[in-house]
Amino acid sequence: MLQKTYTVSTSKSADDIFADIAVKIAQENQEKTSDWLQPINYRSFKITKNQITIERNLSMSDPLRGWGTIYFKFDPIKDGTLVTCTIELFTRYANLIGLTLLLSYLLIITIFLLAVCKITSGILLLLGTTWTAPILIAYILYRLFRNNLESYSKEILADLMIK
Repeated sequence: MLQKTYTVSTSKSADDIFADIAVKIAQENQEKTSDWLQPINYRSFKITKNQITIERNLSMSDPLRGWGTIYFKFDPIKDGTLVTCTIELFTRYANLIGLTLLLSYLLIITIFLLAVCKITSGILLLLGTTWTAPILIAYILYRLFRNNLESYSKEILADLMIK
């Protein structure tokens, strides 16, 4: 559920793609511009044999840019390369901590309201709102971050001229 995968095939070979990335990294190193001024920060790419890993975190300059990891895997095919992009939101520990804090908050509020107040329709409405609002906010942030990471991955592919 927290992963999204899509594939793109290109006529370029993986070596050509990695060469293009090396050129872009060299250009970024020569220009010495700030990371937040660049639409794509190639210096943050972790390149292994046939895979690129990009970790994106929140920042003060762009708090809604997406938080997660993008993986590009390059597999040779007959006419070029098959690029498989996998987007993982957040990290496993952030998911565990966030879920634990959310459930703890909801259970404490529920137990408190049921212990202190008489059960009336107003209290049940308050409980419903208490449970709905944080879950809805978490879902909206999940969708926003996933869409931002997906658009960033497609922006990278477009910059590398992979369609």
